[in-house]
Amino acid sequence: MDEPRPIPEIGLMIQDGLDSSFEDAFRDAVKISDDRLAVDRYQSGPYAGLALYLPTAIMIFIASSYFGGIFKKIGEEHYAALKEGIVRLWLKARHLKVTAIGKSAKTADFERYQLSYSIVAGLSDNIRLKLVLRMDLTEQESLDAISEFLDLVRRIHFDQLLDAELAILKGIRPIGGTAIVTFDPKSRTIVGTE
Repeated sequence: MDEPRPIPEIGLMIQDGLDSSFEDAFRDAVKISDDRLAVDRYQSGPYAGLALYLPTAIMIFIASSYFGGIFKKIGEEHYAALKEGIVRLWLKARHLKVTAIGKSAKTADFERYQLSYSIVAGLSDNIRLKLVLRMDLTEQESLDAISEFLDLVRRIHFDQLLDAELAILKGIRPIGGTAIVTFDPKSRTIVGTE
């Protein structure tokens, strides 16, 4: 009898039409077995919905099981590789142009946040944090945002949240199980979107 295939702990969604170098850059950095990584391509819109909940051109998913599974087995070494892969993808995706069409009041978020890239991390079976990057962030601030987001998720999973972080997270209301967050370069923290 075959052993059941493990559920992937890391996912990568890439919009159709983007070349395979996005996937290759991520796979090369992350060095994770195919049964632990799911890569899917999806058709670009049109989509209707709340702007920041729509798919970005590149989306990375980290299942909550990552921190209890592979992280516990191989630890910090793989976590560093995952961060490297996520950064490589952002460096490639930051120049992508994604066009949003809609009523001006509904497209304000499209003008303030990058539509090319996001990270979604599972906190439990039904709660997720999604990082979207502001358009006004410098390259270094965007890299800091990615690092701080990943470290925040790790602290959540290992019950190491600071009181100030907990207070910020309690103020964010998830919709459909997903709370949207961004990086505030002044406070250098992850915060809810406006």
